[in-house]
Amino acid sequence: MKRSINKILFPAAVCIAALAGCAHENTQSGYDDPGEIRLKGIADSGAGTRVGLSDEIPVYLVAFNSGDMTQRYFEPTRITSATALDSSPTDLILNTARYYPLGDNDISLYAYVGSINSSYQMSLVAGDGQHNDFVLSNYGKRASDTALTKVKEGEGTPGSSEDPAEILQFRHVMTQLTVAVEVDESQSHYVDPEPELVEFEIDGVPTQGLYSIMAKEPDPLAASVEVATDNSTIPYQANLGVNYLVPNGFDLVGKKFSSLRIDDYVATGDDLDKFIITASNGESEMLLYPGYAYRLTLKIQKLELTGVVLEQVNWEEKSVNQQDPTYDPNVLTLAIDGGYDNSGDDKITKVVLHSNENRQYVGDASGTANQIDFVTLPADGRVDSVDLYTAKGLLIRMPIEALQYASNTLSFNLSKVGMLLADPANTVNSATNPYLVTTLVQFLNIEKDLGGYYRQQADIEIETFSVPQVSDGFTGFGTFTGVYDGNSHWIGNVDISGPGLFAENEGMLMDIRLYTGNMDLAGNTYAGSICGINRGLVYGCLNEASLFNATGTVGGIVGLNESGGRVVGCVNTGNIRAGVVLGGICGENRSTAAGTFVACLSIGNIFAGGTMGGVIGSTVDALSTVVIDTCFWLEGTFGSNPGGAEGPTGSGTVGDNDTSSLSPEKMRNGLADGETESDRVVNRLNAALQADADYVSDTAYTIKPEVTGITWPAVWNVNNIP
Repeated sequence: MKRSINKILFPAAVCIAALAGCAHENTQSGYDDPGEIRLKGIADSGAGTRVGLSDEIPVYLVAFNSGDMTQRYFEPTRITSATALDSSPTDLILNTARYYPLGDNDISLYAYVGSINSSYQMSLVAGDGQHNDFVLSNYGKRASDTALTKVKEGEGTPGSSEDPAEILQFRHVMTQLTVAVEVDESQSHYVDPEPELVEFEIDGVPTQGLYSIMAKEPDPLAASVEVATDNSTIPYQANLGVNYLVPNGFDLVGKKFSSLRIDDYVATGDDLDKFIITASNGESEMLLYPGYAYRLTLKIQKLELTGVVLEQVNWEEKSVNQQDPTYDPNVLTLAIDGGYDNSGDDKITKVVLHSNENRQYVGDASGTANQIDFVTLPADGRVDSVDLYTAKGLLIRMPIEALQYASNTLSFNLSKVGMLLADPANTVNSATNPYLVTTLVQFLNIEKDLGGYYRQQADIEIETFSVPQVSDGFTGFGTFTGVYDGNSHWIGNVDISGPGLFAENEGMLMDIRLYTGNMDLAGNTYAGSICGINRGLVYGCLNEASLFNATGTVGGIVGLNESGGRVVGCVNTGNIRAGVVLGGICGENRSTAAGTFVACLSIGNIFAGGTMGGVIGSTVDALSTVVIDTCFWLEGTFGSNPGGAEGPTGSGTVGDNDTSSLSPEKMRNGLADGETESDRVVNRLNAALQADADYVSDTAYTIKPEVTGITWPAVWNVNNIP
């Protein structure tokens, strides 16, 4: 199936201004150098580079490692293209696979016509311009450049994975010769003023030759162009109109024709001796150099040739209109097992293959299910890893074994939520074999299975990605009944409009860390950063996001804790800016069980009136058990007499000495040397945490800002602490 690339335009092409002596009057293209054919958009992702040329013209892209022009980065790759021509002098907009090495290593890009030999020379053929009017990419600019900056011709267009090429500048490699006839009008009754046939040959102008794509200006080209031996004695026969000559450095001034015919007139040897080519402006030489354009005027009187004048002119223009060129892609088939539904918003739209040669190949989805189109594909067994993208963004980056990539087929297992299992050999999702969450798209896919078991494997940023669930307003997840282990990784730039990260929890939420964000809680009866309502276990979670617009009961971690719900080892540093009933950890508690809240700490400010508590805003009456065990809040974060469940410092309303406020002076912002109040608090929190029935091994409170990102104690997986 053919693939289409949109919006292809080709600018007007005239003589190359970079060459000395080139005319500059024609500026239709709008560039300082009107002869440049600029290809803009190389840095964009897409299926492949396309140039607006006739499909009959073989155009190739090749790259070398910068600094070593004998080492190709990738082999010459054919570029097929559009056919229609007109005069729209506009940038050529194109897309390309990112043919760049990883690690920001520089390469140099070249594009050329015809074929290339082992000495990096392109074949030239004199004639009508099919292989000659469009030419060689020798310089350009990077994406990071603010203005077009030419590098020295012959060095190619630089690019890398971190700073790709954005514009390739082409130059005409042939010499253009326009042949005209000027008839003496006083003798017009003797001759036809418009001869239909003009043919001539000049010795030294060959039909074929070679041009080094690494030629450097102002090389006279004697060393860059080699005329093939079998064609060196065959002069090119020029005709009336536009001709293209091989640029071998030959000087036309002072030369004679070796043959000449004008309609029925054929010049004799004596006639040819009379006709010497002269320059109209008195120049001593006019050379066959790349990009030069000349007009050769034959002056005729009474069927006689009376003079030959050569002048330098602008390159005769040719350009390509906006087209949708087609190409034959290399098709990669995706063989997906494991339950993933590759359709709709979950359809894999882009695949990036990373080869063991430190190269990457980018392909886009075709119109056929489970098929991805590439310009080129790596050989079997040469793929180390693959990136899979949907319309939402990066879904997963996963390693690939040799047998998973073979015969243009990529075989892999992917669960219904687009994740791998911790043990891929075991297909059962469980607490000991959780789904691994590595990207934002996977994180958002939790909504597809709220009873699954998950372990976060990387930090996740929410606000910085433009995926539908975020750009349209992320409202958090529904009722969760599984296990989510944040694994001491961050969830950053939290931007949620809803009752919390989860509306309700009936499973286990552990080690979740929310930071640098805002949560709009408007319109929710119960709201909290981790969940609105808790009936399960919330363990070792940390919230730094601000909670605002609450119109009901709000807690720094959970809004409402129902009977059976527990909150253990959680820290809230986020500010609570509104609400009717407010608590640093929980807004309202309905559980009467001992140890419902264990080893929790709140240091966020509460900017509201109503019922407030450092740990709990309100709770059930007539408590006979210690509901709150070893929890603290920071003194001064709200009024001196909070009126919440635990009352003011030292009241013992809910268990004597089991909850109290902490003096900032004693805590010294959580940092102290030796035996200090902060050490004592950390020791008490850890003792209570480790004695808890739901204690998770290898977790403990610590004060390590370089690890935790905060200066207050926070429970952490000690295996993740350096």
